[in-house]
Amino acid sequence: MIETIADYLGISIFIALIVAVLFLIFYQSKSGKAAAEKKKWILENGQKGEGEVISVSDTGVSFNDRFYNIKLRLKVTSVSGDEEISTSAFFSRANIPKVGDTIPFKFDPADKTKVIITADGVLQS
Repeated sequence: MIETIADYLGISIFIALIVAVLFLIFYQSKSGKAAAEKKKWILENGQKGEGEVISVSDTGVSFNDRFYNIKLRLKVTSVSGDEEISTSAFFSRANIPKVGDTIPFKFDPADKTKVIITADGVLQS
């Protein structure tokens, strides 16, 4: 039984925290699903491109110690001239690209920042 205002405030704060945590869990699962759907759309319908690797860096993140998240900067030549794009992907150790390699990718023509690497040895989740 609630006996003081302090007890009432404590219970109110506890309930507010539970609601906030549940909201965050729901929001994360919904936004994760939207990102997965967007990635699937790009792989199925995106425009193909190729870029020359101009920078490779390890993000320090790995998956099952078999795939490593690698950040790439690519030089892409198009009708409008050279552009640089940055993206990251999980590569197997044997397939980590090197500067100068040409990497295939797909992108959303409506948003060229949405790039999916399609090279061999890339983990597509």
